[in-house]
Amino acid sequence: MSDSKISQERGSSPPAENVQREEYNLEPVISSPQSSVSSVAVETEQNSQIAVAEKSLPTIGQLMRATAQSVQRLYRTQLGHSPSRVTRHMVADKLSIWAEISVTHIEKLLYQFDDVQLESVRAVIDSVCRPQLIDIVEEKLGVKVITLVSDTCYDQECTGLIVALSDHPQVRSSRNATFSSSR
Repeated sequence: MSDSKISQERGSSPPAENVQREEYNLEPVISSPQSSVSSVAVETEQNSQIAVAEKSLPTIGQLMRATAQSVQRLYRTQLGHSPSRVTRHMVADKLSIWAEISVTHIEKLLYQFDDVQLESVRAVIDSVCRPQLIDIVEEKLGVKVITLVSDTCYDQECTGLIVALSDHPQVRSSRNATFSSSR
């Protein structure tokens, strides 16, 4: 038997000529105490700037409240009638708005008499309010409206809106925050 086979059987390492060698630089990386302190200070400053920026963002509840109040104001100023309650919910990039007792007096009158003019009146109301509703949502939420769909139920005197947004609004995170809010 050769010397290399005997040494392999005994568990010793093979002769040096058969071993591939890789060299590693094992010098310790030494950083000065000043550089590590300054990097911690920079990181702390960045974290505090992020915290300050986040605190300046509104909560989802604040955005929803402002949106509902603006919708009520629009109904009051443009239609002379304010809904009794405006409920809103945000799910991902969709906003739903439910306005109770939103039917105007003229609509109620036309509905009582099954007047064919009712659809025309509602079409005019929708065409007047639609651009303003889009402006309200874009201004209050800070995101673009992709589409707005609305319908009115005369039996229940309510109007529903569904708004598709380009993105979810920027809000302050909170451990109690949900992305569904109602008034």
